[in-house]
Amino acid sequence: MLRRLCLLCTFILNLWMGGVPARGQQSVEDSLLQQVPKLRSEKEKTKVFLQLVETVEADSLKLYYADRAFLSAQNAHNDSLVARTCFILGYLLQDTPFKQEAENYYLLSIEKAQKMGWRDFLYSAHATLAVFYNRIGIYDKALKHHYESLKLAELSGDSSEVAAIRNDIAMVYSNLGKHREAIDFYKQALATYEQQKDTASMGTTLNNLGIEYMEIKQYDQAIETLRRAALFYEKSGRSHMLSYPYNNLGDIYLALHDYDKSFAYYQKALEIDRQNQDDFGVAIGYLSLAKVYYAREDYHSALLLLGKAIPYFEQHQAAEYLLEAYPLAIDCYRKLGKYEQALEYYDLYTRLKENVLSQEKLEYSETARFEYESQLKAQKIKILEQEKSIAQLKERQQLYLNYILGVVLLFTGGIGILYYRRYVHNKQLRQDLEKQKAIIEEKNHHLLQLNQTKDMLFSIISHDIRSPLNSLVGFLDAISAQADSFGKEEMVMLLRRLSSSVYGLRELIDNLLVWARSQADGIHFIPAAFDLTHTIDSIIALFRQNAAQKRIHIHTEVSSSLPIVADPQMTAFIIRNLLSNALKFTPSEGNICLRAYIQDGKCYIHVKDSGIGIPPEDIPKLFKKNEIYSRKGTNDERGTGLGLKLVYEFVKQHNGTIEVQSEEGKGTEFIVTLPTNPSVA
Repeated sequence: MLRRLCLLCTFILNLWMGGVPARGQQSVEDSLLQQVPKLRSEKEKTKVFLQLVETVEADSLKLYYADRAFLSAQNAHNDSLVARTCFILGYLLQDTPFKQEAENYYLLSIEKAQKMGWRDFLYSAHATLAVFYNRIGIYDKALKHHYESLKLAELSGDSSEVAAIRNDIAMVYSNLGKHREAIDFYKQALATYEQQKDTASMGTTLNNLGIEYMEIKQYDQAIETLRRAALFYEKSGRSHMLSYPYNNLGDIYLALHDYDKSFAYYQKALEIDRQNQDDFGVAIGYLSLAKVYYAREDYHSALLLLGKAIPYFEQHQAAEYLLEAYPLAIDCYRKLGKYEQALEYYDLYTRLKENVLSQEKLEYSETARFEYESQLKAQKIKILEQEKSIAQLKERQQLYLNYILGVVLLFTGGIGILYYRRYVHNKQLRQDLEKQKAIIEEKNHHLLQLNQTKDMLFSIISHDIRSPLNSLVGFLDAISAQADSFGKEEMVMLLRRLSSSVYGLRELIDNLLVWARSQADGIHFIPAAFDLTHTIDSIIALFRQNAAQKRIHIHTEVSSSLPIVADPQMTAFIIRNLLSNALKFTPSEGNICLRAYIQDGKCYIHVKDSGIGIPPEDIPKLFKKNEIYSRKGTNDERGTGLGLKLVYEFVKQHNGTIEVQSEEGKGTEFIVTLPTNPSVA
């Protein structure tokens, strides 16, 4: 499956680019960005933005350029490009906290490909989405898309791909604990490999099949299957893979309390990993043999092997194996009466568990702090350079004054002329000093703004981001600890609340990043001609699932074509945030109406909801730059209050207006007007 994912990504990016620029070359990125305003074709713009996705290294920039490629593809009315860019956005987002967003893009990609009847793309897209669902534990959806890809692969007649998908389906059933279903699919894949005489694939499939037999405690069948796996590994010339079935056989005999055979197979696997110089496999071998010694109550030998395995796992931060090795060491020391050593490993074990839970939150906050402090340091260096320049000017001034004094003493007859020259020169120096002073004051003012931005940024990270993260951890702990006791309706309710929390966190971080860039003068107004109708359609498509979860009806009253000249990204951001707020503050069974039309050289955008409304005294706070105003949504959704401030700034950059009409308990309406052409505004 990894092979198919890599091939599909390469196909999408290289087919339309004809080459990928070297990473890390800022000049290449600048050159590509300079091309964008000169291009008239939206298809060509999409091509350039896809090149930028490959050129830049920062994940945030990859997402930004991929989003711009998506908007350009929409404006080009090209379903093929939309399908490709949606797939890339899903791929970039799938390993981030915004997994709901990744799913939306994947589904939109599949929808466009189905519309075109693009079978090859659909097969790979379904398979990739299925793997994504399997990784995040949504196994019912994983099976659905695996079966879709299986159907398409069977139509193509590619028996090797059919067998590979059946292997993937078996893995999902294994994760679900449905080991008999997994066994059936592994057997179907195995039959295909036997017909093709693919001994390498037969070895891997037999090894997985043996594990499934072991899970349902059919140990005799498992032993026979794993021995066959070892035989086919040898036939295919892949003797280095023999450690896998040998380790599994060791696990079976350990479960059967046949410690001699268990030890023998573990020892064989260890020798193979030593020959292959597989240090990780060797460490696992030490851990496996330690378990046998522990079962034999030979605690000294077990600790000797753990003393070799644990340092390697600690060095490589292999938390999964440390969580198994630490308790074993604790019990060995406890059995030997060495409670001090047992306590040391218990402390290591508890700290490791805490680190595993908090690592993601720490990495995010530390990265944000590091990036901000780097920018702050750069600003301080610039100010120091300015101060140094002023000091040099003062030294020059003193030098000239001394020179003039000497000339006056030597040539008294030229006092008048020299005095005049000194006066002119000093006047110029004072002007220079005043200019430098103004520059320093401006820099100090900018530094003060950066400090205010930093304080607000860290306040939001420590409170508004930490709270929903704690909520997410609480939901996940509850589901993990009591999953067996939950009914289907309870589980669906918990998952919906979890999805709502993740969506709210995504929106919060998205607005936070855009706001931080706007404060650092990183977002520029770039007008271009486009059809607003297509932009609105794409935004509605992204929010449709979230609206369905809250049972909110979205109505649109939009002309079939709304040609305007504006910044496409800023305009999309304005509509996304207004629609997101409407969803947030509208209760279930509520209604949202989005209207857009052109009248008297202006484009009018109305977003009206039947939500909880805004108190009259709070409306003036919505757009104040130095005041944060936020409320919880109808499902306790959180926000920073930055979204509407960015909307206000983007509207002003267009020379437009924004108006709020609200009544508590009845709803709110935002009315945005934008000139259809900036030259008219």
